[in-house]
Amino acid sequence: MFIQSTSIILVENIDLLACKSCKYCIFPTGLDRHFGRKPHSLSPSERTSLLIGVEKDASLIRNKAGIKNLEIPPSFPFFYLELALYRDGIKCQDCGYITRNTRSIRDHYSEVHSWENPRKKGRPSKSTKENVPWKIEIPCQQYFPKEFGSQYFLVNPKKPWVAGASREETGFLEERASSAESRRSSRISLRSRIVSKTSNLENPKRKARRPLPLARPD
Repeated sequence: MFIQSTSIILVENIDLLACKSCKYCIFPTGLDRHFGRKPHSLSPSERTSLLIGVEKDASLIRNKAGIKNLEIPPSFPFFYLELALYRDGIKCQDCGYITRNTRSIRDHYSEVHSWENPRKKGRPSKSTKENVPWKIEIPCQQYFPKEFGSQYFLVNPKKPWVAGASREETGFLEERASSAESRRSSRISLRSRIVSKTSNLENPKRKARRPLPLARPD
């Protein structure tokens, strides 16, 4: 059985380990290298303790050979708390391919779907809205940052996956995720108002409001 630590966590649904701070999966064979460099820089004894704890769980996927049969879903009705959650995904509406890079989605449409960009070279003006076939602002996650397993998949950002959790626990986590999203939107709105007020104060051309005339006594 895997022993939890302050550095790594088990993604139970797929039997992979994830770095708690980097928020992506790591093979047990790569733990020593990953935590031996920045930003972690764990001591040799700390890295040895990690490896000893991992060795006690025989069910873990330990290397690239073990993920050949790992299924990467085109979509997942939850999201993994252990992995980074991105909200800037770009999704192909023909096959479901997801990336976070505009050039990659253009290349994908051109090479896979024979798409031709109707716009010629040059950047579109701010007043021109580009008509593209893909969808943006897609919530997505990935298991690994590169190579196999780095494909992004669609997730539900309001429904965290909790292995073995009761209905009450899952409901609590869903409420917490919803509250966090609400707080995030409030912070963005507050920052916008602050920037707007600061801009008005710093603009010397903006005319100040005239004070109202005092009422004359009868």
